Amino acid sequence: MTPLPDRYCPTDGVRIPGASLAWCCLSCHGPLDLDFSPTPAPLKSLTGRVNSLWRYAETLPLAPPTISLGEGRTPLVPLTDDISAKLDYLMPTLSFKDRGAVLLAELALRAEPRRVVADSSGNAGTSVAAYCARARLPCTVYVPFGTSAKKLEQIEAHGARVELVDGGREAAGAAARRAADQPGTFYASHVYNPYFLHGTKTYVHELWEDLGGRLPDVLVLPVGNGTLLLGAALAVAELYGAGLLDRRPALWAVQAAAV
Repeated sequence: MTPLPDRYCPTDGVRIPGASLAWCCLSCHGPLDLDFSPTPAPLKSLTGRVNSLWRYAETLPLAPPTISLGEGRTPLVPLTDDISAKLDYLMPTLSFKDRGAVLLAELALRAEPRRVVADSSGNAGTSVAAYCARARLPCTVYVPFGTSAKKLEQIEAHGARVELVDGGREAAGAAARRAADQPGTFYASHVYNPYFLHGTKTYVHELWEDLGGRLPDVLVLPVGNGTLLLGAALAVAELYGAGLLDRRPALWAVQAAAV
């Protein structure tokens, strides 16, 4: 089995061995980056590969998984002559979060924890719960009071335990992080764990392939915590650095107004 790359803190340089269950910098407690600089495969070499995000194996920090649900390769649909939409709501759990969750679950399988914990107000919790079920890993998702009943049903339908937390989204995250500090716990965080971003970046690798080795002038991406945006930036840097793009597209972030 290929050794896992180290994680490191971009602020103070602290390094965490790849197999460690540590989920943040041990000095500043900030999120970690992955010491991983892949070179994407040329366009022609992708022909005939598996029809999922795992076709971009050279860019992924884990070997092809044992727990795939067929995530990735969502359609790109023209809306006008100049605008197209990528339909990631056709992913296995109806969200782009599956791109990152499959890497987190595969990583957790290697770590062999006693349990997996996550925090979410909806889509990420559903996705992590689904992939943990596929991996047969016990999973607890911390959610804030007021989370949609339908979202809770989705999480529980995959066999995960739901912990309702007084307060808002930040309170749920704090509760999950306290649980993550317990021995034998894997924190499947879509904010702190860099493997998640290396999953979401496949969104852009797919666009590049579907458009014949180019990207649009502008990518408009929805953001909450920004994991799709950050993954997109990773993919653009990889493709441009490998000489597979002649220019970088603009990345526009769009966030819903508070209501």
